[in-house]
Parts: sequence; C-alpha cells; structure tokens
Amino acid sequence: MSAHFRTTIGLIHPDAVQIVNNQRDFPVPARPQGQPDNVYQRQIQTIIHDLDDEATDVSDFLTQLTDMSDRWMSLRTSMTGNERTADNTIYDDFVATTPFPQTLNNLKRYSRSLRDQRRKLETAIPHANVPNVTHPANTNASIIHLPKTELPNFSGNCVEYQSFWNSFKSCVHDLPLSDSIKFTYLKQCLSGTPLTLISPLPISDQSYNDALDLLTKSYDNPEDVARSLHNSLKNLPRVRGGDGFCPDLRSLLDQIECICVQMKQQNQSYDNTAFHMEIEQRLPRFVLEEIFRAKEEADDWSTDKLKDQLRNILRRREQIDSVQPKFTPARQSPFKSHSPSDQRYTNNQGDAFPTLTFHTYIDHSVIAFLRANKQIWDRIGTKLELSIDDDQLIWDVLASEIWPVFATNVRQLSIAGHIHLDNLRCRTSPTILTDFDQLHSIDSGGLLPDLIADDGPNATVGQVLSKWLHTPRFDGDNGLIKLKVQF
Repeated sequence: MSAHFRTTIGLIHPDAVQIVNNQRDFPVPARPQGQPDNVYQRQIQTIIHDLDDEATDVSDFLTQLTDMSDRWMSLRTSMTGNERTADNTIYDDFVATTPFPQTLNNLKRYSRSLRDQRRKLETAIPHANVPNVTHPANTNASIIHLPKTELPNFSGNCVEYQSFWNSFKSCVHDLPLSDSIKFTYLKQCLSGTPLTLISPLPISDQSYNDALDLLTKSYDNPEDVARSLHNSLKNLPRVRGGDGFCPDLRSLLDQIECICVQMKQQNQSYDNTAFHMEIEQRLPRFVLEEIFRAKEEADDWSTDKLKDQLRNILRRREQIDSVQPKFTPARQSPFKSHSPSDQRYTNNQGDAFPTLTFHTYIDHSVIAFLRANKQIWDRIGTKLELSIDDDQLIWDVLASEIWPVFATNVRQLSIAGHIHLDNLRCRTSPTILTDFDQLHSIDSGGLLPDLIADDGPNATVGQVLSKWLHTPRFDGDNGLIKLKVQF
C-alpha cells in the first residue's frame, strides 16, 4: 500500500541530499572604505538574489518530501494488525537505505539558516529608505507559509478535461520537477477510465509525455465536448412554480452559466436562437411573459441579456419571499387520530367537506381569506375542484400562492381532465397524489387508471391514478376514484 510513497520519496531524496551536502553561505560583504552607497547596495542585492534562488529550491524539496512523509504517516496510522506489522518492517528497511526523515530535518535547518542570512543582508543595505530587492524569487520564498493547494481531479468527463489540465498545469506541470515526479502526481489526480488508460506506463520521464498524449487524444476532442455540452443543455431541469420556484430557477441559472463557460472555453457560440429556446422551454408561463416583453424592448437580444433578466426575476422573487415568507405546512403525522366526521366521504347534505372551486380568475382578497383561515381547512378538510382553462398564469398563481394552504388537508379532489393533473404535477411534485395523507377520493372526470402504476416525472395520468390506488394509506382505508359515464 505504501509503494507509491516509497517510489516518490526515492525519486526526490537524492536531489534533496545533494542540496543539503552542498550548503551555501551568503555573508554580508565587506565594504571598502569610500565605496558609494549605491554600489554597495547593488552588491548586496545581487547576493540576496542568489540567496532567494537557493531558498526556492530548498522550499520546493522540503514541501515535496514533507507532503509524501505526512501522507505515508497518515496511511500507517490507519493500518491495524498484520498490515501495520508488515509495513513497520518495510518502513524501517526503507529509512535505513533512504534516510529521508534526517534529510527533512537538515532541509529545515538549512532553510532557517538562509532566512537568518537574508535578514542580515537586508539590515546591511545602506539606506532604510531604499526599497528591498523585488526579485520574483522573493515571492516564491513565501509559498511555504501558504496552505497546501488541493490537486485537481479528473474522472473522464471530456467537458471537464480542459479545466482539469489548466489547474494541473499551474499546480504541477509548470513547476521545476522531473517528469517522473510529475507523472506520479498525474496518476494521483486521475480516477476511473483515465487512470486505467495510463496505469500500464512505468514511472519514468518518458511515461509522463506518453500519458499526456493519451489523455489529450482521448478527452480533448472538440466534437465529443460539443456533443456532451449539447446533451447537458437538453437535460436542463424545468422550473416549477410554488415554493420550489426560487431554488429551481437558481439551479437552472447555475447550470446555464456552467454550460456557457464551458462552451466559451471550447470557442463554441451559445448566443443563438436554439440555445434560447432550450432555456425558455424550462420556464413557467409567467416568467416567459417577462422574458418576451424584455426581448421586445431590447434592441439586440442575447444570451447574456436573457441570463440577466432571469437573475432580475429571481432577485425580485427572493426579496418578496424575504418580506412575506410563505407558510409551508408541515406534513401531518401518520399517527394522527381522525374523528368520525373527518373520515366520512359524504353526509346527508352532500359533501362532508367545504368545496373550493377554481376557474379562471383568482382575486388577491380570496388568497388572503384562504391563508387567514388555514387552521379551519386543516381541521375539517377540503374538497378541491379544479376547473381552470389552459391559462398558465392562473396555474402558476394557484401553485405558488394557494397550493401551500391546502397541501396537507385535501380530502377529495375533482379534476376535469388530464391537463389539470398534468399542470398540477409539473408545478408542484410528480408524486403529488401519493403525497396527500388525507386524500380519500378523486373525481377523475372520466379518466381511467392504467394497468401500470407509476408516478414518475414521465408517467401518464392513468399511471399516476393507478399508483395512488395501489399506495397503502395511513388510516387503512382504500382510495376511491369516481368516473363520469355518459350513455
């Protein structure tokens, strides 16, 4: 299990030992009498320049050895029993031939010595108002104090390959390391198919270049990337109304932004009608009305303007929700007792529950009334009749403003056709019927249950009705579907 760490340390250790055995001194130079300040200053800055180069090399080897040592020790800590006993022998034998712990200590002492020498050189600069040397290596000398950077990961998604390579290039490829060490780090960053692809290659300098060629040929294919991005666009989620509107729209915007960035990296255009239509198909009707209105007013419509408009809609909706938070009723416990009157479907006067019928107009005063009397609906239950035309705006208002009031207390449901149930499911939840704890009966308006029971996103109305009939109820009663048959 520790073979990888032993191999990497074995590659780094000889160069680290060479630095330790050839330590350099950078003393403050003697200043001849009468030497001008600027000449002496340049002399010291040259020495500091060389010192910083040496400190950078020491820091690089110290960081690499420390990282491998820490990871090996972490692995050893997790070992138990025979596994730990076997690794103890391996560790002792390896340290005997490759004393890297001692080399680590020597590198740390040498690094401290270089810092002390640098401070003495800076102090010896003639004038305090003269700026310190600003050689780029001075910046590198402080890297050791920064948090460790996590290496990128790549598991085979061709769309992510370019981003992975850019990160790996800056973290590993551009560093002054041998190609064999870079190859070792590359294998650590891969998983799945990419790792299997380069696993047969031995650890060597040549293998690193061979591995990069294999990965580039397999995953840096513009045609495959374009096809994958197109599929991602086709699979964008639909934005629902109701309480899920803001999270859904934010998720959609995040995914659109990700696709746009990836297409831009591949030099592909996302500013076209087909791209816009894919997004518009995922939006509710009331959002589309705002989008089309903004499109009519804009001189030159673009994808960026479409995203900005969606962000504005989302921001306004979130601000409204923060000022007037919606009441999300808790799901009733399956162990709640019901009174006899609650369990009846009908009484002598007709329906045992108040009937709420929605057509094509919903007044705001009605919404306020329903919210104010929610406790009554929770206590006595409700029969809900949906007789709404194909008016998407009314459906959006129903799903976002009214549905939360009755989400847990509908006892009877009346629908005029499959379009009503489809509109309700796509704006709330595909499993809306089975989510009802108290729903006793459904007036399906002539719709028949299917032989297949399913309430997934792509299920038909008949399959959804069948799923509801086959789902056990908490109170043990059977569901009832009423049909209208004309002769």
